[in-house]
Amino acid sequence: MIQLTDERDLFRAFGAAFSIFSADGEIPLAAVQHMIALRSGSRGLDGLNQLSRSVLLIRKTAYRLDEVDELEQVLAIHSGYAALFLPFRETLSPLGAYAFDHTAVGDFTPFDVRPATDDHPFFYQFNKQQLAHYAP
Repeated sequence: MIQLTDERDLFRAFGAAFSIFSADGEIPLAAVQHMIALRSGSRGLDGLNQLSRSVLLIRKTAYRLDEVDELEQVLAIHSGYAALFLPFRETLSPLGAYAFDHTAVGDFTPFDVRPATDDHPFFYQFNKQQLAHYAP
């Protein structure tokens, strides 16, 4: 479970997990079925969300349809959570684009969503010149 603060980090974390499952030989539609993305929020006195966070759940085994159906029922009861991405409901979320054309995901997002790699770290953007500054 990864708690994320914004949409950019959610797309990057989702994409990084997707790339791992794809590298293991899973087809895109199967790769996204290992992940669920939810938004949790606390409501203020005015009834509006005061704090909203995305939560990405990733597991080694793919979620089954019956598990997703059960989760939808639970989410319908608990208003503090909303589904951002559910397996078997790929067309209902922008994250579902990974299942159909993962190469085009970066084209419709206003930020860099490439998966994290050694040359492209998840949280920090720096180059070799900046790293040389810290070398002894």
